[in-house]
Order: sequence, then structure tokens, then C-alpha cells
Amino acid sequence: MNSSDIGDRIMVNTKEKAPAEKVIKLHWDFSKWNGRDYLETWLDIGSELQDFVAERIREDVLTQHRILHSHTPGELKHIQAEYVQKAMDDYAAKTGRLVELGNKLMTPPN
Repeated sequence: MNSSDIGDRIMVNTKEKAPAEKVIKLHWDFSKWNGRDYLETWLDIGSELQDFVAERIREDVLTQHRILHSHTPGELKHIQAEYVQKAMDDYAAKTGRLVELGNKLMTPPN
């Protein structure tokens, strides 16, 4: 294959749009959103994330304390299992809350 063969396969007409560009047209209308409400929602998201990280760090420290004071391998395994279960529950709950706030950002008020 030489360079002329490659050139035959490359679309060189830049005026012609790709099929996706012909189909997808987005119209953004922010007139329904109140800037203050939008900003407050972003601040709520930041606050939720900050609270979540702080709570997870507290749980990490508490778990490390419990691990250091465990006496048997069975007790250690139980502490670790509780930690993982609580972490999964916390992450699931926080994800739900963040999805809720994200929907609030993407849905204009009535």
C-alpha cells in the first residue's frame, strides 16, 4: 500500500458533516434555572462529599483501633467484615444522595 492508496480512504472534504453531527442537535436553555438554586445545589454536593469523606476517615480510625485491640483471628475477621459491610452501605447511600442532587442539577424547576 502506498501513500496514494491511503489518501483514497481518508475523508478530505471538511465541509461535509459526519452522520452523527447531522442527527444530534443540542439546545441549551438555562433561562428556567435560577443561578442561586443551581449554585446552592453544587454547594450541597460539595458538602455531602466533604461530610462523607470525614465520616469514612472516622470509621477507618475506629476500625484500626478495634483491630489493634482484637485478641483472636476470628475477632479480627469479624471487625474487618463489619467494616467492609458498613463501607458498602455508606457508599450506596451516598451514591443515592449524589444522584438525587445530580438530577436536581439537570432538571429545570417547574
